[in-house]
This record gives sequence, C-alpha cells and structure tokens, in this order.
Amino acid sequence: MSIGSSLGLRFAVATTPDLGRDAFVELAALVARTGGPPLEPVFVPNYAALFETVHLHAADAAWCPPLVARDLVRVAAADPIATVLRGGTDHYYAALVALRDSRVRKLDDLAWARIGWVSRLSAAGYVVPRDYLLSLGYEVDAMNARFFHTHGECVNALLDGRVDVIGTYATPRGESFVIPEPIADARILGVAGHIPGDVIVVARGASRESGRRLADALRNGFFAPRGPLASLMNASGFGFVPPDHLDSLTRWVERSTNASLRVIARTGIPV
Repeated sequence: MSIGSSLGLRFAVATTPDLGRDAFVELAALVARTGGPPLEPVFVPNYAALFETVHLHAADAAWCPPLVARDLVRVAAADPIATVLRGGTDHYYAALVALRDSRVRKLDDLAWARIGWVSRLSAAGYVVPRDYLLSLGYEVDAMNARFFHTHGECVNALLDGRVDVIGTYATPRGESFVIPEPIADARILGVAGHIPGDVIVVARGASRESGRRLADALRNGFFAPRGPLASLMNASGFGFVPPDHLDSLTRWVERSTNASLRVIARTGIPV
C-alpha cells in the first residue's frame, strides 16, 4: 500500500517545533483550502536528517533546500512537485550579513569575526558564500566558524550575539536585496548566486494522487505576505519546477573544495 494514501501526507521541514509550528499550521491550512491532502508535521533538526527522513520513508513529502532536493532526486527517492518562490521568483542569492551596529563592516573583517553557517548541505547558508569567499582569496577554513543546522537558528545566533556574521539567503528587489525579516536591517557584506529556489518534493512511495493534489494546492494557494510562513521561510508562493532547475547547482558543488559535500547526505554524517 502506498504511504500517505489515507491519512494525508507526513510533511518534513528542517526546523524546530517552536520555530516552525505556526508556519506549518499556515501551510497546512493553505493546502486544505485549495483541495490538497491533510498534512502532518515532521520536524527534523538539520538537512542531513531531512534527507534521511524522506529517503527512509519516514516522511511522504518535504520542504527541501536545493542541495537536499537534488540528492533525493539523484537517488530516485523523491520527485520535485513545486518550487518555492521568494519575491515572486524561483531563484535567490546567498548573502553574508552582519548587524548594523557590529564592528564587522567589510569582508576583510571576517579574519577575526565569528561566522555562523547553516549546514554543509545549505546552498545559501554555506556552499555558495564559501565558494564566493574562496574565489576572492580568503582562507575560509581557517576562519572561526560554527554550524547551526537551520536558517532560523543561524539568524537567532546573529541576533543574540553568538556570531558576528552569517550566511543566509537574499532575494533581489530592484537594485538591492532583501534578507530574512528578523534581520532585514542588517548590513550585507557580499552577495553571490543565483541559486535555484527551495523545492517541495514527494517521496517515490507516496500516493501519486496525494502528491498531485499537494502540487496543485500549493501552486493555487496564497498566504499572508508577513505571516508565519513568509517570516520563517521568506517565501511568497509556489510555482512549477522549471526544467533542469536543480542541475544549475552543479557548478557550485563541483567548485567546492569540500569533496565530501557530494555524499554527505547519503552517508548521514551529522552537519
């Protein structure tokens, strides 16, 4: 029997219940309003766990950053059904940011600053900004850095002073960029990209009918511009998955000097 066929879909998100509960309630309500299946939350602590949760059939669907979605598709564990739009577009950028009142004012200050990364499986929160710094000649691996496993925790670490700089996502708006709402007034030190947007995937073992209903519901639904879902994920809606959407990540992965990045999700190494 297909998983997720009668009781709705177990939907995985890489965040904590405290941070993600309101956003998930809004997402589930959006899907229900537009004729989709019931969603049951599955909160996981990091992106490696997100991959394993879908791969091992502990979730029927998931909100995935592009690198995790790419690996799930490559091992035939899931199929992409919708892209996450940010600022109405299906791509975004990586930004290195510091608070306005921080002593960190330029990239050269990273030599002594405390840096917060999201995960080795995060395109905007590690892979792309790391590659950007390497391309400018900075010794990234010698920097004082730590991982926080989700974007929400990384933002919190910047706000409460545990780190001076973080890597996060940025959305183009005119001649400037918009970063996550809690740090909207932060100083942007550098931007790199562009990066294919997050992807909603459905596990290969899930009900095809439930997956189709979820895809249709997401693409036809609307949510509050400043509500919990927009604030947590910086999302503005959902769209169709363009051809080769995830393949555009290949150049970033291939240029990364961290060779283990390509297999880290499959091996389940904590990040």
